[in-house]
Amino acid sequence: KPWLKIPEYLAMISGFALFVLVAMPMFNLKYSYFPYQFSLSINEILIAVVLGLVGFLLGKMFSEIGRFLDKFLIPIKNKPILTGMMGGILLGGLGIISPLILFSGQLALSTLFTDGLEMSGLFLILIGLLKMVATKTNTATGWKGGEFFPVMFASAAIGLGISNLIPGIHPMVAIAALMAATITIVMGNIYIALAIVLMFLPAKLFIPMLVASCVALIANKRFAFNPKLILNKAAIKTKK
Repeated sequence: KPWLKIPEYLAMISGFALFVLVAMPMFNLKYSYFPYQFSLSINEILIAVVLGLVGFLLGKMFSEIGRFLDKFLIPIKNKPILTGMMGGILLGGLGIISPLILFSGQLALSTLFTDGLEMSGLFLILIGLLKMVATKTNTATGWKGGEFFPVMFASAAIGLGISNLIPGIHPMVAIAALMAATITIVMGNIYIALAIVLMFLPAKLFIPMLVASCVALIANKRFAFNPKLILNKAAIKTKK
């Protein structure tokens, strides 16, 4: 019955509200954002649509990195010390490239907002991609840590990198749209993804977030098909 789910929704809302109250002071989620004025221009909506597709691809790529590492480490999965050493070596090597690749990412977001416009767009995109590799390496090799904050930083870095490379894309729109779309795919839930991203970014960026998340979700539904099911349906139609 639909009304039987009301306690679940209330628990989710109260749990999220408590998380916000605790996380805001604990993680110091206050940043010096780039200046941005609310806009409903067609160009901004189109940019959000394109970045939604990019976020869909990033989310899928993040999952594929994890699958590849899991398969690669199968021969030594029962040797946790060796697995941990390999993970530590790879994480250390990535950290030599840039310290932004290490740690959870919510504090490194402040670096993007203070120094990001002066960084190379290609460098930021590289940092974001390597952050995803580092995050999945951390998980696959048994080191402690989550994936949520690192993915947010990675998508924000890539969004800012795209903005630095392509004139006319506002950095805040690029960051918000790509972050929301990528998190929507990774978490598989547009409502929770938008709510959490709004913890990090101003509410006036909600429209680009919503558009990009919806595009990513639609793309995910469109490409998430079962070939066996399609073949079975074709066979049934042939028999008829």
